Order: sequence, then C-alpha cells, then structure tokens
Amino acid sequence: MMPYLQDPFRGTVERRVLGLGESSLTLEYKAAKDALLSAKFSPNDVDLLIVSSFLPEQIGFGNAAFLARLAE
Repeated sequence: MMPYLQDPFRGTVERRVLGLGESSLTLEYKAAKDALLSAKFSPNDVDLLIVSSFLPEQIGFGNAAFLARLAE
C-alpha cells in the first residue's frame, strides 16, 4: 500500500492534460463520437445517455444534456 500512497498519480498509467480551447465536454464529445463510429451507430440510435464527469462544464448540471445537444 505504501508505494501506491507515495505515487502522486496513484498508479495511473495515462494522464490527460487539456489543451487550449479544450474542456471536459470536448473530450467527452470526441470519446462519444469515436464510440459511435466504432459501433457503426448514429446519434439517433441512442436512447439513453449517461455521462460521468469529474469536472462538469457548469456547477449543478452534468455534461449529459450538453453532450446530447452537441450530437444533434
């Protein structure tokens, strides 16, 4: 347990850093778009969207509604 606690990244293999003009929403949008493309689905094929964001765009609201609006 001690090596884990001494590691500032807590065993994380990959760390993402936002570039200029990027936000959690832009990363989520790209991930959703890539997932739909891989599955050969369109946004119209999705009935339910569940999004979990560590830091959402706005306080009090999650990114799911904003992501759904971008996908239209």
